[in-house]
Amino acid sequence: MVQVGNQADTLELFRTSFESILLALDSIYVQEDILFLPDAEHPKGKYSKKEINHKLDSFQQLIERQKKRIDSLEVTLRRDESELSSLGRLIGYLRNNIELKETEISKMKKELQSSKANVAKLSGQVKTMTQTIDQLEEDNKAQLEILQAQDAALNEGYVYMASQKEFLKSGISNFFKKDMSKIDLSQATKVDIRYFLEVTIPSKNAKSLSSMPKGSYTLEKAGGETILKISNPASFWSVSNVLVVQY
Repeated sequence: MVQVGNQADTLELFRTSFESILLALDSIYVQEDILFLPDAEHPKGKYSKKEINHKLDSFQQLIERQKKRIDSLEVTLRRDESELSSLGRLIGYLRNNIELKETEISKMKKELQSSKANVAKLSGQVKTMTQTIDQLEEDNKAQLEILQAQDAALNEGYVYMASQKEFLKSGISNFFKKDMSKIDLSQATKVDIRYFLEVTIPSKNAKSLSSMPKGSYTLEKAGGETILKISNPASFWSVSNVLVVQY
């Protein structure tokens, strides 16, 4: 639980970094899409070699900027001791995709120089490249969803509250011992342990049946109620992610 708390900032950095890369890929998509499409000056989509070469140079500059973004994210992953192998593989995937684009640009320029440029062929190459970007974006989003799901699961906790009479009736406890395995978590309240800091118990006589470390929480009476306040979440949830309260 302590490690999960320490990794929160790192996960947030990964999330914002990938959002930045997705935006960068969107900009590449737009740049590719306008390379050879018809416009007001070129209604039939035919460009001179000079114009196409200028567009390819502009595209090359954009690719260089995105390479720097990926390099920056890779440095962050290397620096972080909790580097995830899946993220490392994703960085490699991004870098390979950028290299493929550079190869395509080089081939296009050679064809232009040898007067073999063909607008239809170039448009087909652009279509293939945009399809690759679409697939890469889907892979990135899927990876982010996996990370978010893992993060949520690691910070999942349950709060089960019942009266002493209900505990006796359900067989969870008797006058001599308690069997926590009989607790039905589907009847418990699911919480995010990063933000769950207190709970109000509808009785002035309440106690925790879970083995939560002493000193990590307090029970404060307030009128006819009791407020359980968590002062040290990392320590509190270190033994179990299930809080059982009897009143």
